[in-house]
Amino acid sequence: MFAPQGANGQGMITGFSFPYETAKHGILLHTAIDVANPQEYVYIGRIALTTSSGAFQMWQQDKIQWTREESLASIKAVELVDLPEKVVVKSGHKDAEGFVARLGRHSGEIKNLPSYIIRFGKRFLTGSYLSPSTPAALSPSELYRDTFGFRKLIVAVTSTAKVIALDSTTGNEVWGRLLSYHEGGGAPVTGDVKIFSFKSVEEGDGSKAEIVIVARNGTVLDPEDEVKTGVYHLDALTGKTIGKDAIRGVSTPQYELDGTFQDAFLVQSGAEKSVAVVDNLSRVHVYPSSNIQSFTELAPRIHFSLVQGSPGYRRVAGFKVNSSPVAGTNNVFSTYSTWSNSFIAQQESVHALVKSGLKPGTPLASFGKVLGNRDTLYKYINPHLVAVVTTPSTIPATGPQQCGIYLIDSVKGNVVYHAPLSMSQESSRKCGEEVQVSLTENWLVYSYYTDDTSNGKAKGWRMVTVELYEGDRPNEKISSPDLSSYSIDKTRVKVFQQSYVFPRGVVAMASTVTKFGISLKDIIVATDSNQIQAVPRRLLDPRRPKNKPTNEEQEEGLVPFDPILPEDPKRVLSHHHSTARIKSILTTPSQLESTSMIFAHGLDLFQTRVSPSNTFDLLSEDFNRMQLVLTICGLVLAIGITRPLVKAKQLKLKWYPYS
Repeated sequence: MFAPQGANGQGMITGFSFPYETAKHGILLHTAIDVANPQEYVYIGRIALTTSSGAFQMWQQDKIQWTREESLASIKAVELVDLPEKVVVKSGHKDAEGFVARLGRHSGEIKNLPSYIIRFGKRFLTGSYLSPSTPAALSPSELYRDTFGFRKLIVAVTSTAKVIALDSTTGNEVWGRLLSYHEGGGAPVTGDVKIFSFKSVEEGDGSKAEIVIVARNGTVLDPEDEVKTGVYHLDALTGKTIGKDAIRGVSTPQYELDGTFQDAFLVQSGAEKSVAVVDNLSRVHVYPSSNIQSFTELAPRIHFSLVQGSPGYRRVAGFKVNSSPVAGTNNVFSTYSTWSNSFIAQQESVHALVKSGLKPGTPLASFGKVLGNRDTLYKYINPHLVAVVTTPSTIPATGPQQCGIYLIDSVKGNVVYHAPLSMSQESSRKCGEEVQVSLTENWLVYSYYTDDTSNGKAKGWRMVTVELYEGDRPNEKISSPDLSSYSIDKTRVKVFQQSYVFPRGVVAMASTVTKFGISLKDIIVATDSNQIQAVPRRLLDPRRPKNKPTNEEQEEGLVPFDPILPEDPKRVLSHHHSTARIKSILTTPSQLESTSMIFAHGLDLFQTRVSPSNTFDLLSEDFNRMQLVLTICGLVLAIGITRPLVKAKQLKLKWYPYS
């Protein structure tokens, strides 16, 4: 830095170095320097800089003042990771701890017993969700969850190919990592991204969690570089690369394939998990290669569907995996198409394919719904069901074109449900961006905007709820979860549907999920008014009676029909916070069955929790805990007083006078 001290061009030259982390933030893109002169011959430099990873930093001399990760405004994939229990973390993550070592550790922790009792007493008396023992912030050296599992690690992959882990309770960054294809730590990659929870803390020794990221490079340094897809395997708690050392702190892929990838999904066989990556030739690449044997045994039963074709001519096709690897490889499997639907007859083109919001292995608490007359509607549970959103194709139309919603069995290609979206020709051209879909178990919810005013209809946003049940009538059970997709009974579905007027536009939608699936499921929506709100399942029941509810309907708990879903401020989860340009909503369970964790991301990030069935597994906040403690203490005192009296009386009765 040069500080002039007169008109003659003379001055003072000074400088400094600062510890910038290239492996964490990438290369510098722009800098701005400001020099302050607090006193004579003292000059302090400040530097504002932006990086290739999207970070914006302020430095004063060699001290960093603050960092803003602006790349979090463009998250492409995100996963919420459960943290290990505190006792596992404190034990040093040891797989095998001897008796003597365990005894020594427990003896050393006795000193913390009084403070734990005090904290437990405070938590019991206050009834607060947040335990007083919960630390203010997570650190990479001590990562553990709270009592109820509300604290999680939010692992996000941004458009600049930076992986950032955030503390869900504070929003602070725990660790950051760059993804690169160049062994020398070159420019990071970008493009399509998938992220999977490969190993949770509950599946191992309770101390480790792993994630797998599938990413395609979108920018390269050398024009001759080819587009590649990489599979990255990271420790979710620390960000360290698993199975391969990082180059200069930058994560490089453990497995690469040429070209782009069409899709990636998780396959589980027993305790082993594999990530299947579908390349541009529709071949399946399996990672890790150590799980090839289990994947080969499961391959004949693996079906998946893809969206193929150019915009305006897209189709959805189903594929099946061959039972043996391609010759000359050990982890690449060829596939063949089993069905295809281009919707030419409907003059429509596929816009999006939406899979079920429930992850494989999610427990199902109830297989049916008991009606007020004691009849039972059995849920139509099809793990291969996918939702398809269509828009008008670019083929010259021979009649009116429209958008549509389809439920398709991805194994056989059967259309289980179809509904056209009524709107004008002009609106149908852009309806694909406005339609939001949520598919959970046998429940489909979608929203769209309609400007169709025919037959007295009004313009506005619609929210449609659809429930699928087995058979043609109540009490008819076909065991849909265990039934083959090729069975004729698989298409015997009874559909209940109802459309409602929603007062706001919906930009993102998801369904809540809990640990055991017992709680009711609410729909969480992000609106165009920059709010996050919950829509209760009871209001979205398609069987809501349009006349006065009968005794049976009242016993079932059905709410009288109202064509407008009321806008209740109490259901606004974001409260006074503005959540701008939300792109996606992710839900995950906590350790409490009543509570589901919500994370929404877009230009803003928002995280909260919701209890659709209320907190039935917790004492309410207005519960008189002090009275309970005093009652128990009183009973213990009464027992202590009366016990010797009763014993004395019993002993006296055994002594009786001789006759």
